[in-house]
Amino acid sequence: MFVVYVVTIKQAVLNSLPVEGGGAMGDRNDHVDRTILLLKRKLQEKQRSDKWYLGSKAVIVRQESIGGGLYMKMPTLLADMDPVRARIIFPRRDRPTIIKTDKDNNATLTIKLVPRPDEDGEWSGMPDKETGRSAMSDVDVEWTTKKISDHLAKVHPQNVFYEHGIIKGRQGDFSWFDFKGFGIERMYYGLIFVGVIDRRLVIGNFHCTFADYVKWKPLVMAMIESVGVCDQTYADIGKAGYRDEGLSN
Repeated sequence: MFVVYVVTIKQAVLNSLPVEGGGAMGDRNDHVDRTILLLKRKLQEKQRSDKWYLGSKAVIVRQESIGGGLYMKMPTLLADMDPVRARIIFPRRDRPTIIKTDKDNNATLTIKLVPRPDEDGEWSGMPDKETGRSAMSDVDVEWTTKKISDHLAKVHPQNVFYEHGIIKGRQGDFSWFDFKGFGIERMYYGLIFVGVIDRRLVIGNFHCTFADYVKWKPLVMAMIESVGVCDQTYADIGKAGYRDEGLSN
């Protein structure tokens, strides 16, 4: 049954990837060292500031439901993808439940909650009656993302994999890795993250045009860190007119 679970996770990730083809691979090593240093500097700047930025521009964020009683802060410039376009970009029937994109469709965030089968083969995230432990409690998110990245490397051997790490979130840790992919017409940047929050396995996939990832990555990291269960503090977030304090256009 655990094998079924791993296969389910792999399929969920593949279903969250845009349809891609051959395309020119380009130079895999162009400015990688310089870019990594710049990203680390931007992450340090983000940690010292209460404001959220996309590059040098401050952005407004909202608290948005991602299903299962879970919420994530995300910039208002990301909105639900048009359903027709979503069916074209993600043609598989088991597409992600959350698909957000910017107005130019250059940056996309997908999120899917994946339950884990219990020993009887039923899909359940409820705690065991005797131990009180959830079926999700023993999920090794680092091991899971390693398996996902290994699988992607086999399916798309042209991908270039960069960093991996752990994000300490509000209510749980997320394991992540990023990579450069090659689409039909252009290269793209991808960042996949996996975490367990409130007995729910969260699998997210962000991708954008490769030229834009320097400004997007710090923002995506902050979004992942914000995932949690809705509480009274955030009861009004998401309502029309809500604006997070300290943020501006």
